[in-house]
Amino acid sequence: MWHQNSTDGHMLCACPQGAAVDYLGALDTPWQVEVSISSGGGGLASMIGNTTVNFVNGTVDFSGLGIDRMGNYILDFNITHPVEAANYSLQSLTVNVLGRNVRTEGELLSTSRIVNTPLSLTFRLVDIDTGDNITAINWRDHTWTATVTTSDPDAYPGSLGGTTCVPPRGARTSWTCS
Repeated sequence: MWHQNSTDGHMLCACPQGAAVDYLGALDTPWQVEVSISSGGGGLASMIGNTTVNFVNGTVDFSGLGIDRMGNYILDFNITHPVEAANYSLQSLTVNVLGRNVRTEGELLSTSRIVNTPLSLTFRLVDIDTGDNITAINWRDHTWTATVTTSDPDAYPGSLGGTTCVPPRGARTSWTCS
């Protein structure tokens, strides 16, 4: 009998009376469980992290697991080792993968702010929830472009010259507009 604790990514193997089965297999050949996407994501989503783990003290830990696209998913958990136990499986409840909350942060690099003097600015993408810089900005085939404009053209008349719209180059995580 399998039980899933949906709050912490652990799964437990229990006997019919409900007690945990502490040892599955031998120390040198523990039972293994593999997780895969059963439905959701339109066939485009992939699992992130270790998708095959060993039972330890009757429990498997998938806490480092992720899915690379937003959406609702059903996951399949299947015993893959030993082969004799391969008919044991468990399907998850619906797992909702939320989108990432992103903001831009900019920094003015130029010290001079005189008319007709070039300005240099740098922008980066930041995860709002963690505060981390997003280093894989092309993740999920995203493309980004930074465009610089004046925030209040009535208060600051004039025009911007030079390069005001740039895509990042390669796997860069920030843009510099000059």
